[in-house]
Amino acid sequence: AEGSLYAVIEAILPSGNMGLAYAGIIAVVMSSIDSILLGGSATVLKDLYMPLFHQKMHEHELLNMARYLTALFGIVCASIAFLVQDVVQLSILAAFTALCFVPATLGGLLWKRTTMKGSIASLLSALVVLYALTPFVPKIAFLPSFMVGIGVLVGVSLWTKHSSSEHIEN
Repeated sequence: AEGSLYAVIEAILPSGNMGLAYAGIIAVVMSSIDSILLGGSATVLKDLYMPLFHQKMHEHELLNMARYLTALFGIVCASIAFLVQDVVQLSILAAFTALCFVPATLGGLLWKRTTMKGSIASLLSALVVLYALTPFVPKIAFLPSFMVGIGVLVGVSLWTKHSSSEHIEN
């Protein structure tokens, strides 16, 4: 099934158009990788690193940290791609990883008691559970991960207070 697209391209298209089709596939892959690297590093930098460690950074420090985080995301993504070589399983893992953001996102939007520490703890704990369980139960690893994310969000948010940097609308 993985080679079927390539077989169809080679069987139907003339040689000049085959090159365009392969270039299109490469462009789609590069665009997806670019989005993952930039989106992930920007999220970590703006939502985790700066609020927790350096709220005020000079522009050159911000740029350097963004470069380091982008390189780190590239290494992590390449490592995951080498470990999970099945494209379908890798896509499912990416979707499950995105689900780890849901408790913190919905909590922040719908529950005024949600704190920054609760959101961060929820996201990190959900990711740890997801990646710990995926080798053993890959098809349902998102369920316990999601439940842990909700539980940690509620527990930590109830246990902590809003920091002065959090903006709460009434």
